[in-house]
Amino acid sequence: MGEQKKRIAPTPGGLGTSLADALAARGVPVSAPAPAAAPPPAPAPAASDVDLSRVRKVVLRRERKGHGGKTVTAVAGLGLATRDLERVTRELKKGLGCGASVDGDTIVLHGDLVARVEPWLAARGVRKIVVGS
Repeated sequence: MGEQKKRIAPTPGGLGTSLADALAARGVPVSAPAPAAAPPPAPAPAASDVDLSRVRKVVLRRERKGHGGKTVTAVAGLGLATRDLERVTRELKKGLGCGASVDGDTIVLHGDLVARVEPWLAARGVRKIVVGS
């Protein structure tokens, strides 16, 4: 406990000095700063891997039975393969900020999201969207 740490004295001008400048002033060898790396390319716009323009009719339903009293939104009638349903489910989860799962040939979204799902599907090319209760 008898040791005291050496402190670097503050320089006039205050915060304008970097750590490298302070170390160089004390005689510590400092390597040249690394050149700035080019920023990674911006990701492509979130385009759907699955073509929803081929889907003729989608039915949106609000359900409570079998979900522990919680309201869910069921998206039925997409007519896609399981792998494609999972892709659409992932995109819905990201786009709407909600939980979702695939149940057979239906996507189950956690919450009453009919008003938000309808324009999301229409923007991706679904021709007819039927809203049930």
